[in-house]
Amino acid sequence: MADEEAKEVDYNDIVAALKEMAKTPNRKNKTLKDHLRDPEMKAAIEAAKSAGYSNEDIVNVLRSKGVITTAGTFGSYWSEVSREGQANAAPRAKAKSTKATAPKAAETSSEQTAETSAKPDAKAPETGSDNGSKPETKAPINPAQRDRKSL
Repeated sequence: MADEEAKEVDYNDIVAALKEMAKTPNRKNKTLKDHLRDPEMKAAIEAAKSAGYSNEDIVNVLRSKGVITTAGTFGSYWSEVSREGQANAAPRAKAKSTKATAPKAAETSSEQTAETSAKPDAKAPETGSDNGSKPETKAPINPAQRDRKSL
């Protein structure tokens, strides 16, 4: 242990070693999706699909090279990765909205208020009372209580 304490640490040497390490990515830390994003891999998969090969066929090749996955997982990942490329290439046209449009610009806010306040609320039940409160509801009568009341 005395030798370890006596030895000085050269941090510049550590920084240089880490920078050298960073020049080559650690392939073990890349996920399947990361590999599918690689331009060469992507082009090879697109070529295989264009030639009529299925996800299962492609997965069999991946398995033979040590990549363990299923056709479903591959298909899901491939769908996501291929959409990413399309999103960067050309934006999709926006879908038309089904929401109601805003009132015409010619109408002023006072006209809108007058129109909307003059219309009765179609959802509110007519109660016949002027106080605007909800109609009273009575609790249902228990059949045993109904018999006692009639006596």
